[in-house]
Amino acid sequence: MELPEVGSQCSFTECKQLDYLPLKCEKCLKIFCKDHYNASLHLCPKINGDSESKKDVKFTGKELHEDNPIAEAFAIRDAAFTQPLHDEKHLQKWDNWEKAKKDFQESKTNVDKDVDSKIKSSKNSAMANKVQLMKLKGKAVGLKNIPIAERCYFQVHLPIKGTLKTNSGPEAIFVSTEWSIGRIIDNISDLLNVPNNNNVATATKLRIFNHKTGDIVSKDLSDTLSQFIKSNCLINGNDIILEYCEDEKIDVSLYK
Repeated sequence: MELPEVGSQCSFTECKQLDYLPLKCEKCLKIFCKDHYNASLHLCPKINGDSESKKDVKFTGKELHEDNPIAEAFAIRDAAFTQPLHDEKHLQKWDNWEKAKKDFQESKTNVDKDVDSKIKSSKNSAMANKVQLMKLKGKAVGLKNIPIAERCYFQVHLPIKGTLKTNSGPEAIFVSTEWSIGRIIDNISDLLNVPNNNNVATATKLRIFNHKTGDIVSKDLSDTLSQFIKSNCLINGNDIILEYCEDEKIDVSLYK
């Protein structure tokens, strides 16, 4: 009794062994054993060096990830480093993505440094203000009948305009947070002997300005100091400028 034919011989000329689980090459369609099934191992005539090897790998990163540039970039990377020969076009895309990522990281680092610097500067400023406030409390002049809880301390830079002649530098004073801006101007001018003609219609008025920004604190003399303390426009222990001026801003560099 004849045995049925089982398996097939490997088509590779240097092998020819009988394989019971033969595999067919998808290119030349010949039968090979598992050891020579790969096209490069049986010297498949259908492949043509580098150009054919490139065709063996189909990169689909862009097609699969058209709406997701991050996923596309990783697909480009994976394809570029797994295919036998790197595709220059895909490698260029990967390089461009790497550069964009690097630029983003550098920008983020710079922004983080700037934020940290501002936070540190803010903390330093707050500490410096506390130190100045303690110093002002030790030498400030003001009405003794102002309740301690209402007292607000300022270092006042005196006018450089008008008839006042002084080289004494800024003076420490305290006023009440419940007073109006007009009353504060009157009180400071009395304490520091600054001529005040705010009640004269034709005279240039005395006004209070923020020493950091140069902005007028308020043109409405009925506004109370507590309004500006609550809004942080002024802070207990701040420097302020008392000056004869009708403008809403002055040059702070003149009062250093």
